[in-house]
Amino acid sequence: MDAVTRLAPTVGIVAACDFLAVARASFYRQRPVLGPSALPAPEPATPLERAAPARSLSEDERAAVLLVLHEERFQDRSPAAVQATLLDEGQYLCSIRTMYRILEQEGESRERRDQLVHPAYHKPELLATAPNQLWSWDITTLRGPAKWTYFYLYVILDVFSRYVTADLGVTKSHSRPYVSDDNPYSESQFRTMKYRPEFPERFGCIQDSRAFCQQFFQWYNEEHRHSGIALLAPAMVHFGEAHTVLTQRQVVLDSAYRAHPDRFVRQPPKPLPLPSEVWINKPVPTDQQTKKESH
Repeated sequence: MDAVTRLAPTVGIVAACDFLAVARASFYRQRPVLGPSALPAPEPATPLERAAPARSLSEDERAAVLLVLHEERFQDRSPAAVQATLLDEGQYLCSIRTMYRILEQEGESRERRDQLVHPAYHKPELLATAPNQLWSWDITTLRGPAKWTYFYLYVILDVFSRYVTADLGVTKSHSRPYVSDDNPYSESQFRTMKYRPEFPERFGCIQDSRAFCQQFFQWYNEEHRHSGIALLAPAMVHFGEAHTVLTQRQVVLDSAYRAHPDRFVRQPPKPLPLPSEVWINKPVPTDQQTKKESH
């Protein structure tokens, strides 16, 4: 047994037992009597460093993206809105997904807020294929200075371009007035307003609420990159500038593709397309409606 113990570190226990005609079971049973195994403890495996893909951003490029995301003007913007703004300025840094990944690695990616899910309402089926074909109006409440006091904001919205065509002003009331049927476009616009960082918990007076709304609607129409209209500003769509802006974005993306084609795995990048039609309550195809009713 001692011979197996001395030989095993060189050739291994199996080979040593076979060479010396010793049963391995006998060796294992008697090894505690013989003292600690002469075999050295195995060295811990060193994890292999995974090579970064060739199309990955360099550390300097990653730092530059993070620096842009930290700019004051982008601190409350989504990566999609950031990229759209940069494309309009003639600059491409990386994909939207890469921006999300960098923010996640820095612990800065989180949901903006929980959003209310409204029950479905029966509404007329309305279609728009261009600006000024379909307008939507709605009312939302703004909290006043004291409990149970509210101001009511009346807004008219172009459904295709999302452009606020008219702000009918803010009035004071202690009861809920009659409103039009809710629709997702007005609801979305009000949600964007109320989720702005500067939106207050309450307004001190009606003049404060009017001043806030004037500034907000100018930003919303001219600067806000709307996810429902190809990350364009509503004014770009409403006044016929969408084609020019999207063409310029394609020029920027083509330049980025020529510089680093390996970073675009599936196909050359393209800007988001502008929807050709917008519905309020798009009709359900007959076959789908029949299946739904049968269940």
